[in-house]
Amino acid sequence: MLKRTLKISLFTLFILLPVFQSHAADNPLVGMITQQLGVSQDQATGGLGALLSSAQQGMSGDDFAALTDVIPDMSSLLSAAPSLEGAAGGGGGLASMATDMLGDSAGSDTIALTQAFESLGLDSSMVGQYSKILLDFVNSEGGNALMQSLKSALL
Repeated sequence: MLKRTLKISLFTLFILLPVFQSHAADNPLVGMITQQLGVSQDQATGGLGALLSSAQQGMSGDDFAALTDVIPDMSSLLSAAPSLEGAAGGGGGLASMATDMLGDSAGSDTIALTQAFESLGLDSSMVGQYSKILLDFVNSEGGNALMQSLKSALL
């Protein structure tokens, strides 16, 4: 009985896995990141998710809703993001020191993004490269005003 259940589970996994993978692979923004930066699909989705999660905190509800309409499958990107919690807030260490020194959340947001990218195996310099591609995509698909709102939220 256990063997049969295991066989059915494995069969289901092999049938459904390509469906989930192709859904992310069909995202043109993820494709741009993987092609232009030479990163894996998981790194592309996680990095984009981290940027969008960070931007969500600094954008108006209306602008973020408009961004959701422009970025394909944004909910999956947000779900793929490494946690920005704790990295930026009062967890001690470098993030806490930066917050104490800077007196606001801008420095700790940057540190949180850096830590999220590093958890994906990406260098901190990739944050800027991802941001440029994301901003160019939003400008192309959603217009300059939405891109400026996103840019302000990321700074």
